[in-house]
Amino acid sequence: MRVAELVQEVPQHDVLRERLAEHRRVAIVPALNEEESVPRVIDEIRAFDPGFEIVVVDDGSVDRTAQVARARGARVIRLPFNLGIGGAVQTGFRYAYENGFDLAVRVDGDGQHDPQQLGAILEPVLAGQADIAVGSRFTGATGYRSSRSRRIGIRVLAWTVSALVRQRVEEMTSLLGWERQEGEGELDRQLRGDLLRVQGTLGNDELVQARAREIYARAQVDEASVDANVLPAVIAIVAASGGESEYAEFRDRYKRARTPQEEQRYLYALGGFRQAELLKQTLEMTINGEVRSQDAPFLIRALLQSVYGRGLAWEFIKQHWQSMQRLYPGSAYRRMYEGTPALVSPEWERDVHAFFAENKITLGGKTLEQYFEQLRVAVAFQEREAEALAAYLGRFVKTR
Repeated sequence: MRVAELVQEVPQHDVLRERLAEHRRVAIVPALNEEESVPRVIDEIRAFDPGFEIVVVDDGSVDRTAQVARARGARVIRLPFNLGIGGAVQTGFRYAYENGFDLAVRVDGDGQHDPQQLGAILEPVLAGQADIAVGSRFTGATGYRSSRSRRIGIRVLAWTVSALVRQRVEEMTSLLGWERQEGEGELDRQLRGDLLRVQGTLGNDELVQARAREIYARAQVDEASVDANVLPAVIAIVAASGGESEYAEFRDRYKRARTPQEEQRYLYALGGFRQAELLKQTLEMTINGEVRSQDAPFLIRALLQSVYGRGLAWEFIKQHWQSMQRLYPGSAYRRMYEGTPALVSPEWERDVHAFFAENKITLGGKTLEQYFEQLRVAVAFQEREAEALAAYLGRFVKTR
């Protein structure tokens, strides 16, 4: 299978439309609670090419996503419950396959993807140069501070979990190694990158971290010498174990990135550091213009989901939410709050409810209620199972 990584030139629209007319084509639009943005997405796809059949895969929405999509003339596939983006996309492609379409494109329902750029994606496929083309849309707070006993408990738990992770994955990572091996498949290479990332970040394996720094240095001289599945893991590991000098280098590389993929890699790595002062700098970048407005909400979401950044990110949001609401695209701004269910503590839960109530922030449909429910489940689980989990992990530590 041939995959085009990057397309730089968009063919003339009239020429492209003539070539598209020879094919049955479908646009797959996965959507979850996107009643506000999905009509515009449908209109923009039709503006690009009226010949696309548009299929909206409603991934368990609780708002009017399905109704407004049908009203716009799209075919709607409603999933009985939320499968996640992977399940929704697979459903769409399965529909395309079973109904004999020649071409299928994916355009997310939240409005992040610009349908006018589909020409660049389709060109290598129509020209017979690729079977698949993957595009990209890129051309002061102190923070929450928990009690001393909670902070000590978190450190002990973090150490224990790291040890548990190392025990579970180190045998496999030793078997796979760091370098490509003759005769291995793409899944093996992907697994290598995933497991090394886990062992070096969540597992805090010092040997893996040291090796990652060596390979990162090698990649700066000859990037092609490092497997494409390993390099993102290496960068994530260097960030998780790095300090001020690594942060400064990654920030510079983000600004000087040669490709959108490289830019994204270093941008999210800036959220992967663990020192509070460095994460504060990353947060400032989301409102001072250093990070694109369409990227900033997703970087903040990642920080909300980080054990090391969530408290800082939450305080930052509370201080700057009005500026964010003004600066960020509407759908992306709402997606930023997907990280709030990671604020797992009774104190944070109360604070989250108060913040949304006091500022009268709505996210459309029942989205906010879903986030509240997810947070409630997480806090209740923590309160109910904390002792049992500590006992289990304690047995693990004693046997090491």
